[in-house]
Amino acid sequence: MANAGYPTCWQCRQAGDILGAGVADAVVPLSLALKGEQYANELWRYKNATGPQQQ
Repeated sequence: MANAGYPTCWQCRQAGDILGAGVADAVVPLSLALKGEQYANELWRYKNATGPQQQ
């Protein structure tokens, strides 16, 4: 998280300094869901339940 007055957080600033400008322009959160674990079950329910979440 960036502090007030700073356009990027420390990690993004470091990545930009090392890899060049524009590297972290798009950030996508990823999660690992192991079969049989709670998060995998939640994802399955979310993706397979009928309702507005399927739109």
